[in-house]
Amino acid sequence: MKNLEEIIEKIDIDIDALERSRKKAKKGRNRWKGIGVLSGIGALILSIFLVLAFGPQFIILGLIVMAILLGTFFEISKGPVKKFQHDFKQNFVRKLIKAFNPNLVYEPDRIVSKSDFTFSKLFKKDPDRILGEDFLSGTHGETKFRFSELNPQYKVKTKKGTRWVDIFKGFFMVADFHKYFHSETYILPESFWSKAGMSKKKFQGADLIKMEDDKFEEKFRVFSTNDTDARYILSPVMMEKISQIQEQYGDDVFISFRGKNMYIALETKQDFFKHDVNTSIDKHTIMNGHLSELKSIMAIIDDLNLNTRIWSKIPISLGRTDELENG
Repeated sequence: MKNLEEIIEKIDIDIDALERSRKKAKKGRNRWKGIGVLSGIGALILSIFLVLAFGPQFIILGLIVMAILLGTFFEISKGPVKKFQHDFKQNFVRKLIKAFNPNLVYEPDRIVSKSDFTFSKLFKKDPDRILGEDFLSGTHGETKFRFSELNPQYKVKTKKGTRWVDIFKGFFMVADFHKYFHSETYILPESFWSKAGMSKKKFQGADLIKMEDDKFEEKFRVFSTNDTDARYILSPVMMEKISQIQEQYGDDVFISFRGKNMYIALETKQDFFKHDVNTSIDKHTIMNGHLSELKSIMAIIDDLNLNTRIWSKIPISLGRTDELENG
């Protein structure tokens, strides 16, 4: 793997220019916020004079004007930062990822498809809309994958209007196993199951499977339409790796095996490839920030041994006969 200096040299990016752009965005944000605060103070002072001159009823008008001015200018202040973030991803992160691995394609304004999310069957509620960003796809080793930040939501109508409720918020990955699963297997975090108050022994038509690993059982519930397949897929090594991923991120991990893919949903508040406008841009922040984020995504494929092709000796119940003959 290329070191940082080789990557920066290859993408021909002027880090000093990026830092100047960051400072300009920060300065623009602060300027608009300052204007908003001064305008709000001015509105408050004006309302006090109006109250003294014409009566207390004008204090409400003054407070409304102050709130409008503060809200307006604070919203305007987001503009320079949004432009910086957009340009940073389009011009720098895209080139950084391509230099890191030419087999990867980065599309910051795209997300994993709704069909991928619903086909995973990891969540029973179908989304009415899906928010997200930072679509990354390609081949890592021998494994094809696609990934993005994802926030599927469903709509709830209330007396006051419409409210959007999160189904899931984090990152979502689809990884190709090169084998077709006729069975369906789901690994759900015990914490999620407990919080939802669920005690049923079925999920999406699959039966609860008792695993021999007590530590894994404390963290996850396994459901499958085929007991033998589930135990073959969830080898001791695989269970250990899944537990390590949960420990590393400290969040809930949801996994399903359907069709020829493995679907991974990881609840996390991490905002990938976004540079904090308050943080200076230099080789250190790139190394420990954006390159580190990229490596952590690729590490999931490595940690789960998806490149080892252990599925070449897959049971008949898991794969088509013709695939077995060719594999």
